[in-house]
Amino acid sequence: MINDFVKNLELTDVHIQYDARSGSASITGLKDDIRCTMTLKPNADSKISSELKHAKTIGREAAIDQVKELYRQGYRQVDIAHMLNIAQSTVSTYLKK
Repeated sequence: MINDFVKNLELTDVHIQYDARSGSASITGLKDDIRCTMTLKPNADSKISSELKHAKTIGREAAIDQVKELYRQGYRQVDIAHMLNIAQSTVSTYLKK
């Protein structure tokens, strides 16, 4: 299923993070120099809900927002760093802003 999302969105530089505790998955990748993050979550009726966000890779504020959103969703700093291809220390700095 996740591979279908990646293929349909035509993403490159893809990072997938699965959280077994919540059953959610976060997929990040690039499409036309735009960083896309899709979060897949199971809902009460056993269906999968999805949320897609995009941000230009050149915007620091957009990167900060993306880091904060992933952190709110319960991802660890090291996982966020891996998904967004940035240093964990950068994630920590962004979370303090």
